[in-house]
Order: sequence, then structure tokens, then C-alpha cells
Amino acid sequence: MAFQLSGKNDHPSSSTAAVPSAEQMQKESKKKLMHNIFYFGFIIAGLRFASSMLNDGSAIMMITLNTGLILFWNILSIGIIISGTITLNGLQSKRIPEFIRSLVLYGKFKSLKQQQSNDNDSMIKRWPTYYRLLSILDAIIRMLEVPKYWFRHFYIISFLINSALIIRMFCCSIQFETIILIGLQWLQSLRRLYETFYVSIYSGNTINLVHYIVGIFFYITIGLATFNDCHLVQSSNSSSSSSMIAVFIFFTSSAIQYQSHRILAKLRSSKAKQNNDYYIPRGGLFEYISCPHYMTEILIYICLWLQSSRSYLWSTMVMFVIANQTIASLMSYRWYRKRFNDRYPTTIKALIPFLF
Repeated sequence: MAFQLSGKNDHPSSSTAAVPSAEQMQKESKKKLMHNIFYFGFIIAGLRFASSMLNDGSAIMMITLNTGLILFWNILSIGIIISGTITLNGLQSKRIPEFIRSLVLYGKFKSLKQQQSNDNDSMIKRWPTYYRLLSILDAIIRMLEVPKYWFRHFYIISFLINSALIIRMFCCSIQFETIILIGLQWLQSLRRLYETFYVSIYSGNTINLVHYIVGIFFYITIGLATFNDCHLVQSSNSSSSSSMIAVFIFFTSSAIQYQSHRILAKLRSSKAKQNNDYYIPRGGLFEYISCPHYMTEILIYICLWLQSSRSYLWSTMVMFVIANQTIASLMSYRWYRKRFNDRYPTTIKALIPFLF
């Protein structure tokens, strides 16, 4: 079958075809003109926006950086919750890779870690390459450890960042809430730095290099979140009354945390340090929970968040603190129970007095 192109005479013309009037043609022409103006204006606006972003590279870089940090810390928080929960609820499970235990259980928590049983032999024979890779990864993680007293590096960095932000306060116009935020963070970093040098007594335990790097990165990110608040021109979400309450809770929590650190330091007397032994902490909130210093850390950062712009980045960092400190509290509680057995009071909870 041959195909032919249809000409204008191939179809019969319809005598009833409506011919548009001059008025209709004029309306259609105006409609097309308005559409063209709209599309042209939309394109110009888009090009103008792109041009401004290209001219101000720092703006688009800051947006990209904040988005990446939010994604990173959210993923890390979820990872801590999942790995911590699995480890705490399945310490004897042969399905938990050793490198996860090495990452989660550090310092004194290493005593919670037990070697895999011989029941794994069949699984190792079934997936030899997989378990060989896990073994290599665990060996690398075990080698990459630093002294626990390197915690003080976190607060050195935090103190320097907040000192720089204080200097910036005198050079730029910053809203009052952000000034309070920077001041609270500066005091927090100064107190913790003092404690790491003159209060805390560290044992010979170590922390993994991954924890160390994450800690450094955490305080850098907090500094960036505060730096972003310095550029806000509108008032924050905090009212004067809520700010006063947040500041009061901040100083109360700081005092309790300082007291808790002193109680822990006193436990490491010369005899205890010589024997490298541990004792049940008593006094203060230790009579009610295993880790008042972790509970107050959560409260301190919630207060800082209330004083901040409550941006997505700030909220993400506070959620990370809550996840991290909660898992650490549960591990400490489990460690005390295993270490002291019946000698550890049953009335003591992990993180929240009388509840949890």
C-alpha cells in the first residue's frame, strides 16, 4: 500500500467552518502577548537570580555547606541510634560486626565487649571474603586510637571559635539574642576547658580516632551555626521571658555538670589511680541517675538552641547531642550494672531521675 501526502484538496471543505471575527482575533492576540510578557519576565527574573548567586559565591556556598552539614549530622545521629541500640540489645549476638562494637564500645565500655563465639565458624566458612574484610576493618579501627585526655582539644577549638565570635560582636551589629548565645557558649567552652586541665583525672583509656575527629567537627559545626545567626537581622523566636528561663536552666545545668565532674574526679584518688580501679559515684544527682553530666549536657544544648535562631542546622546539632548522650548514658548504666552487680542501687536510673 502506497502512502501519499495529503494536499489541501484531499479533504472536502466544510461550508459550516466558523471564521473568527476581528474582535476574537484581537483578544487572542492580546492573550498571546500577555503570555509572552509573562514568560519573558520569568526568564529575566531567573537569569537575574542566577547572576546574583554567581556574583556572590559565598551565598550559594553557604547554602550548599549548611545543607551538607544537616544531611551529615542527621545520618550520623541515625547511625548512632541504630548501632547503639543494636549493640546494647545484642552484645552477645554473632550478627553484630566486630568493627561496630569497636566503634561504639570505647574506653571503659570495652569491658562490655566480648569476643565472638566459635558458633561463627560456619558463617565464616560460608562468607570468607566478607568476614575477612570485617576483620581487617576492625583491626584498623583498633589501631586508630588516641588518649582520652585529648578531649580537651574539643574545648580549645570551641573556646577559640567563640572568642573570635565575641570579637566579631564588637565589629558588627548583632541582635541581642545572638550576643547572649555567643556569651553562653564562650562560658561553656571556658569551663569545660578548665575542667579538662584542673578537674578531670583521666585513666589510661583511649578513644577511637573516629570519635576524636567527629568531636572536632562537631564544635566547628556549632561555631558555623552560631556564625550564621550573626547575620540575622530579624528578631529571633525567643521572647525575653523564655530567654531568661533558658539562661537560668543553662547556668543551673552547668553548675550540676561541674559538680558531677568533680565527684567523678574525686573517685580517682591516688590509690584508685594506682590500681586503675573504678568505684560507684555517690552524691549529687548520682544518687538518682548514672550520668548526670550527660543529662546536663543535653539541657545545656537545648538552652543554647532556644537562644539561637532555631535553624535547621542548630536543630540537627541538638538532636545529635540528644542521641549521642542518651546512648552513652545507657552504656554507662549497663557498664555500672555489669561492673558492680548487686552493689549498684536498683533505684538509680540511666538518664532521667525516677523514669529512665
